[in-house]
Amino acid sequence: MIKVYVDISLFTKDSAFGRISGHIDVPEVPHIGDLISFPLSPSEEHGGYAGLLRVAERIIPADRAEQIQLSLEDVTVETTDDARRVMAFFEQVCGLFGEPYGDEE
Repeated sequence: MIKVYVDISLFTKDSAFGRISGHIDVPEVPHIGDLISFPLSPSEEHGGYAGLLRVAERIIPADRAEQIQLSLEDVTVETTDDARRVMAFFEQVCGLFGEPYGDEE
């Protein structure tokens, strides 16, 4: 497995909610346009997010000691409660770090 750093912006239909980031293990380095599947079951879908995110940008550092960084497409959900549940999913199931903006904590 290869460890990469991912960054995801999380929005509701009305505002920016926060950011999700951290390291994940993947079998190969994804390319721009590839989809990454996170283990969200259809019964856990929150406000339109169903577990697949497309790679929007890929940063390959010149220093081989650094890890490849992937910016994944934004996640936009219906409500603030949906955003909280999506962020909790990424934290609890995927081991990523959720950073709510402003008073959303």
